[in-house]
Amino acid sequence: NPQDESAAEKLSMLFEQSERFQDLREFMLDQLNTAYSDDKRIGILKSLATLEETKFKDMDDAIGHLNDIIMIRPDDEEVTESLKNLYKRTERWQDLVDLLEQNTDRARDNNNTALELSLLVQIGEILDEKLDDPERATDIYERVLYTDSEHTRALSALSRLYEAKSDWEKCIEVLNKAASSGKGDKDEAEVHYRLARLYLNQMEDKERAAEELRVAVRQDPSHMEANRELMKYCKSTGDYQGLLESLLREEENADDKAEKVALLIEIAAVYSSNLGDERNAVRALEKARDLTPEKVDVLL
Repeated sequence: NPQDESAAEKLSMLFEQSERFQDLREFMLDQLNTAYSDDKRIGILKSLATLEETKFKDMDDAIGHLNDIIMIRPDDEEVTESLKNLYKRTERWQDLVDLLEQNTDRARDNNNTALELSLLVQIGEILDEKLDDPERATDIYERVLYTDSEHTRALSALSRLYEAKSDWEKCIEVLNKAASSGKGDKDEAEVHYRLARLYLNQMEDKERAAEELRVAVRQDPSHMEANRELMKYCKSTGDYQGLLESLLREEENADDKAEKVALLIEIAAVYSSNLGDERNAVRALEKARDLTPEKVDVLL
């Protein structure tokens, strides 16, 4: 009886336990041909996709089964995510773009503008970075900016295309527009960091670069690349208060105990030698001692 689900489940389990995966594949394909509902077909197709991916390492067949599910239920988020991951693993970038475009259309139909624009940016990044098609990528970013003229990720991505052409003024113009969105998130912090790098390396304007670095670490204190560039600038200009703030951020984000101790000792030196603050110097050293109680000489 092909409709006896209990017997089918037990037989599938028996094939799997005995590692008779070819028999399991053929049995599930037979079950698929007699499935009486979309839910039943989808369940079998998911199992087949997992079997092909994990046991037979056949990514093409796994992708085929997942696409069959999408044909039945286009809004299945779990399957869509699995399909995205397989396309990335197999570097089927155009297929990934096609899938994302379908998702974009669905987001637009559902009036989910934020998701639509996020998906478009992902498409643009793939076109630029994986398919080497900057013209199509530019068109995509401009579509995003037509809807949201201050979309930080789209502006940042568009600036990378100008940067690749060495069009520094246009690149800075677009980045400044992205930086003025006022969202204050990590994407915007990255924009300010990139601006700083451009001012430093292309425009040779160290002061303006430092301003952008300060904004970057204020918006995202965990942005260590920006923090370390700012630290270099503060050291070179004798800005010991700024140097102290950079060292404190570095210590706060350090995971390695030895690194934290070294930073705390450096922080204590800045407090003591450059800022004349002996009390906070001692506190920094005491914190270092607490991290390494075996080193009783840390206060010496």
